[in-house]
Order: sequence, then C-alpha cells, then structure tokens
Amino acid sequence: MPKEEQLKGVPPTKAADDRSLSKLAKEITRDRGADFFLVGMAELKKGDLEDALLALQKAVEEDPRDYRSFFFIGQIYEKLEEPQMALEAYERSIGIRSGYLPSREAAGLIYFRKKRFSEAEVHLREAGTLGSLSAEIYYCLGEVGQRKGSCEAARQAYEKALKIDPDFLAARNGLKALEEICRKK
Repeated sequence: MPKEEQLKGVPPTKAADDRSLSKLAKEITRDRGADFFLVGMAELKKGDLEDALLALQKAVEEDPRDYRSFFFIGQIYEKLEEPQMALEAYERSIGIRSGYLPSREAAGLIYFRKKRFSEAEVHLREAGTLGSLSAEIYYCLGEVGQRKGSCEAARQAYEKALKIDPDFLAARNGLKALEEICRKK
C-alpha cells in the first residue's frame, strides 16, 4: 500500500508535534498500567497471588503514581504474611494520595499489630477523618487512647466502634476496662 494511502486525510507535516507525541506516549503508558491493574485484579479474584502481584508490580512500573495498585500489592503481602512489605506498599500509596482511605486503614492496623502505637494513631485518626466505617479502626483508636490515658478520646472511639458493630466484643470489653481505669483516676 502506498504511503499516501496509509496517511489519507493526514496533512503532510514534519511529524507529530513533540508535545502531542509526548502526550500520546503518556496515554499509552497509562493504558498499559491500567491493563496490568485489571489483570492483577482478575488474578487476585481467582486467588492467584503470585500472578496478581506480578501484574500489579508491572502496573506501578508503568505508572508509578498508581496508588490503587500499591494498595492491592499491600493486600497481597498481608495475605503472604509479610507485614513489613505490605506496610511499605501502603505507605507508597499514601505518599501518592494521602486521602486514600483503604491504605490509611490498612497501614494503621499493621502499625497497631506491630505495637507501633504513635504511627498507628496517625493513620487511624486520618482514617476516621476520612469517614472509615470499620469498627476495628475505632476499637484500635480506643486502645491507643487508653494506653495514652486519654479517657474521653478512648471512650468516644470505643463507642463509635460499638455504634458500627454492636456485637464487637473486644470494643465492649475495652469500654468496660476503660470505665474502670478512668474511674480510679
């Protein structure tokens, strides 16, 4: 096919303007990253953690600002019982989009389980500010508040956990223990 027919309707200019070419390259990269993300989600849904992890790692190679892929990488590492790797992925996600609630919740819970309470508190509070509906988040905030001796903050957090899940036994027990501790003060 002659070159003229291939470019029918395209004016014979130098080539695409550099800015347009650069923009097109970014779009292609973004699309490849999105494709890898979708593959990762499909593999994760099937339960294939290794392939899901590989696809999501490719997604962030293509688009290093893909906070969702970092979040799901963290989820996979948690399932693989590698909390430090999970935490690193969540922190990368938060570094890109500080208001991404799932990453805030997940990071806060890992810090809490690691007994790094001051770091946990930062993420858990931010999760609350972002509107978390997880009773566990508020229970952990209650525990952190209780450890700090902040009776009112701990009480509010436990009560919020129980409002979300009235059957949350740990929150109910935390609130009872708190009442005993705070009464003695």
